[in-house]
Amino acid sequence: MYALGGWYITGSFDATKDSAMARKLWERAGRLGNPEANTSLAGMYADGYGVKRDPEKAKHYYELAAMGGDVCARYKLGLLELESDEKMRRVLKNAYPELELESKIFDAQERAVKHFVIAAKDGHELAMKNVTLMRELIGKHEYEETLRAFVKVMEEMRSEQRDKAGEKKSQWMNANGTL
Repeated sequence: MYALGGWYITGSFDATKDSAMARKLWERAGRLGNPEANTSLAGMYADGYGVKRDPEKAKHYYELAAMGGDVCARYKLGLLELESDEKMRRVLKNAYPELELESKIFDAQERAVKHFVIAAKDGHELAMKNVTLMRELIGKHEYEETLRAFVKVMEEMRSEQRDKAGEKKSQWMNANGTL
């Protein structure tokens, strides 16, 4: 169901491009426990693709996907938290220009870094970069623990076959002008 939804959203494999059908298939796949389907639904609502843009629904589906183990959804939740934190800073700065906001850590930042730590420990590279940028918020011990877990996952995923496939993909992308 999840893959079929992907076909409908893109119009692949002779499927008619139909975002409503994709949404229905992903909703059903999500109810049956497919976290990637929930991530796809979240993306639809986050971007307003085939549905009315709805950040709350997007966050809901990212949360479902993250609880189901989708590392990309966990990373996206961290980004959403940072985005909400930035909006709050702008509102407060406009309302109270005399406030010194730079020294304050908002709850959203703490939630964001927790999402990034979880995703980084599962091997999400961009999450690890964000953890590195925000390491003063989590402390040296948790940062080092996260880095060790990230490196371990990356080493476990590494293989000669995967490296060769990556090289071939890069060569193909360069040859076809997609990079």
